[in-house]
Amino acid sequence: MIRDTFKGNEPLIKLMGKFFCPPLDLSAPPGQAFDIYMQIPSDQLDDITVARNVRARNLLINHLNMRLMELQILAERKEETPKEKAEREKRDSSK
Repeated sequence: MIRDTFKGNEPLIKLMGKFFCPPLDLSAPPGQAFDIYMQIPSDQLDDITVARNVRARNLLINHLNMRLMELQILAERKEETPKEKAEREKRDSSK
């Protein structure tokens, strides 16, 4: 299913990246930048909590990016037949 959905479908991978890890527009006027992971008003929190939330946001975004790359790798991976696997292993063992 992963291969059928993602193999050669670069636009889908990019769309999922934008959906799960949207880029932050730093040129947007103050108050108009939208970050789906930072919807808690930070003016009501102390500095330590804000820093913790930002770190958690960054860890989540990194995790999502890694999983999207993993999906792409799995989709593009070539399936070997048992015959091809035996031939490859034979070639590799003679080196």
